[in-house]
Amino acid sequence: TLGSYSHQHEWTNTLNGYVSGTYTRGFGLLTTRTTLRGLFEREDERQTVSSVTDLAVIDVEDLDVGINQNTGSSYQEARANAYLAQVGLDWDGKYILDVLGRRDESSLFGPDARENNYYRVAGSYRMAQEPWWPFESVNEFKLRYARGTAGGRPRFTDQYETWSVNVSGDGSTTVGKGSLGNTNLKPEFTTEQDFGIDMIFNDRYSLQLSYITQNTQDLILAVPLPAVTGYSTQIVNTGTMEGTTYEATFEAQLANRSDFSWNMTFVADRSRSTILDWNRSCYSDGLRYYCDNSGMGEMWTFEHVRHMEDLPASLQGNANEFDVNDDGYLVWVGAGNTWKDGVSKGLWGSQTTDPVTGRAYSWGIPFLKTDSLDIVTFEKNGRSEPDLGWGWMNNVRWKGLNLHVHLQGQVGGNVFNEIRQRTYFELRGGDQDQAGKSEETKKPFDYYTTLYNGYDWTKEFIEPGWFVKLRTVSLTYAIGPSVLEPLRLGGLSQIDLGFIVRNAFTWTDYTGWDPEAGSVLHRVEGEGTFPKMRQITAYMEITF
Repeated sequence: TLGSYSHQHEWTNTLNGYVSGTYTRGFGLLTTRTTLRGLFEREDERQTVSSVTDLAVIDVEDLDVGINQNTGSSYQEARANAYLAQVGLDWDGKYILDVLGRRDESSLFGPDARENNYYRVAGSYRMAQEPWWPFESVNEFKLRYARGTAGGRPRFTDQYETWSVNVSGDGSTTVGKGSLGNTNLKPEFTTEQDFGIDMIFNDRYSLQLSYITQNTQDLILAVPLPAVTGYSTQIVNTGTMEGTTYEATFEAQLANRSDFSWNMTFVADRSRSTILDWNRSCYSDGLRYYCDNSGMGEMWTFEHVRHMEDLPASLQGNANEFDVNDDGYLVWVGAGNTWKDGVSKGLWGSQTTDPVTGRAYSWGIPFLKTDSLDIVTFEKNGRSEPDLGWGWMNNVRWKGLNLHVHLQGQVGGNVFNEIRQRTYFELRGGDQDQAGKSEETKKPFDYYTTLYNGYDWTKEFIEPGWFVKLRTVSLTYAIGPSVLEPLRLGGLSQIDLGFIVRNAFTWTDYTGWDPEAGSVLHRVEGEGTFPKMRQITAYMEITF
């Protein structure tokens, strides 16, 4: 083009507030606490965007000089109120009950679904406080349970019909239908339960165990509509999802003397999230496959064949023409040959054809797994969620010296290395360098571009996601008055010296920048991702 210029203006006005009051009163062994609260949210958002291309006059920052002009604007207004009442009861420090009721009002729903009620009930029983408790070394033994509900809100546009209006350069206008609105949308209704045990031993060691379940019904989803309606989709309430989490926390006071102390904390958790009922046609989006009984952390990809049993049925009679190469892929080599004969026999570039399906197989080149209908399969080949996440923290104090060490890691899980996949297309991957390889093991460019697979999600780039990170190491030293006062430094009372290293080191088999790329449910390290920086800080703080 002959240049372009754009101007964008956004304006957002947000106002939030709440009023709360709490009343506490005792009745003998019973202590009560009552809380009333009201909240409100107001948000107005306006946006205007104008852009032009093919400037009639250069170096003039004015929308009027553009031959092709485009303008768009939007306005959103959202209102929400909430009211809650909470009552807490404590009987003699042993029996504890907490009950909460909440009413939410939101303009993001249609007129008939803007008011919704939720609740939470939590109770605990401190058994170790009973006079009959037989274990003197167990200072605390608390059973606890909580159950609560919450609602998920839709987007601003979900209740409205949407249309698209396009004006071309010659002034002609086209209008098309987008999504059919739904004024009957309800909140996604989530019920969470938390079962737990808290224990303290000898006033030095504590253990907390939790089992948490979540069940979400009436998911807010876009479903395709029949073509006769003219709309592509409609947002509806359908589907159910559940999740489970196991958590454990262990804390220990390993030493506690006047000049030396050592405190340690170890945490571990495991979570899974699964679609129970999808109630619409299944589809894939990125690594995820949305369907009944699919896990939200699963990785679904294409896969190049590695095992003879995955050879198409039409080629099983010619299995002697295939061989597994040094990368573990099953490749066509022809009768009487092995994967090592490409250069010595001049076989690279030759092909064979499946007489039934007509699919071509190139010599020594991997090929995708297909089903009985010769359709490339899309299967579960990994999981973003780890089998176990953990963290280990230590705080050691000796006189004025303090050491803090934080290790964090995970067992199992996978990461999709999209950066490595991209290097296969650009022919810049480290394993594409054939220098130093024997003539038998060298591979041509086509070998790697086949594994690249047109930038589609492919099992080749799913890598182990386990790691151990030295997250933080800090060493501080406090020089106190007992040292400074004899030096007569003019009112100087304390000097603190510190040295901190964050993201110090990572142990992993993952070949990319960071095994924690993406999110817990979608571990993908994509283009434009930069490695996390190691931060080193030294400081001195002087107190007078």
